[in-house]
Amino acid sequence: MVGPEGLQVESALSGAGGPPRGYWAWAGAHGGAGTTTLAEAVPGGADFGRSLPEEAGSPGLPAVVVCRSNAKGLAAAREAARRAASLGSRVLGLVVVADMPERRRPKPLAEALYLTRGAYEETWEVPWVPAWRFGEAPAPANSPPQVRELLVGIWSALDLPLPGGVNQQRQEPTKTRR
Repeated sequence: MVGPEGLQVESALSGAGGPPRGYWAWAGAHGGAGTTTLAEAVPGGADFGRSLPEEAGSPGLPAVVVCRSNAKGLAAAREAARRAASLGSRVLGLVVVADMPERRRPKPLAEALYLTRGAYEETWEVPWVPAWRFGEAPAPANSPPQVRELLVGIWSALDLPLPGGVNQQRQEPTKTRR
């Protein structure tokens, strides 16, 4: 995939079994967090599985921690924040991926998310995406607006020019008067 100014961005393993490359690492707080899907949905990041960059041989690469919105996922995200702090990792924030379609979060999970947010500078939430569950590859057409907000948040934190430019927005058709 092509990043800013035509630079090649790779999310696959680089070279002969080296660490993944990208502008940042998607680091899962637990298995099944959604790092692979987010690496497809948001260009520029490399899927590091459950490893932080320092653990995978890429010290200094910023990380975005990913977890599911269930109790175990949020607890794992708090543990990942502790692990990142002990390693001196630069963590841009946390992405909380919905574990099921719901309109309102149960109170115990809302409280757990509140506690978890305190461990991160920034927190983004990605809602349940039925198309992804049924195997469709993430694409702008099947991604919720929160994915674009996530892209803008990460790329802005890294001071990268936004894909398509800063003013990239959907243009409403102009109405002509008769």
